[in-house]
Amino acid sequence: LSIFLFITGCSEEETKQQENSIYGQWNLIKYEPGLSPTENFNTGQISWTFFSTNNLQVQANNSVNTPPLKTTGEYNFSINGSRISIDDVEYDFSVNRNALIISDNPSSDGFKITFSKEIE
Repeated sequence: LSIFLFITGCSEEETKQQENSIYGQWNLIKYEPGLSPTENFNTGQISWTFFSTNNLQVQANNSVNTPPLKTTGEYNFSINGSRISIDDVEYDFSVNRNALIISDNPSSDGFKITFSKEIE
């Protein structure tokens, strides 16, 4: 029983760490839309800012006609383990230092979006 509690305790800690590390501004750098061609973006073209109030602000500059997934605006989000819900639509996500990946079943023609964050 103590081993089980130890393992689940570590898992909860990792989940909290991932939740906390999502906050801040992220720059979209790559959109892989399943079977369609990959789109690459420059830093500053599209940014997503996650606030601890569970608000997401999406900004796209004028050089981007149609931003992938979300257009410029504000959205609600929540995190449950390795899933993120943005305006009640769930996606998989992971945070690893300065990389955020949000995906929706990319192995079955879903998408994968990669963001980068400058480490302070």
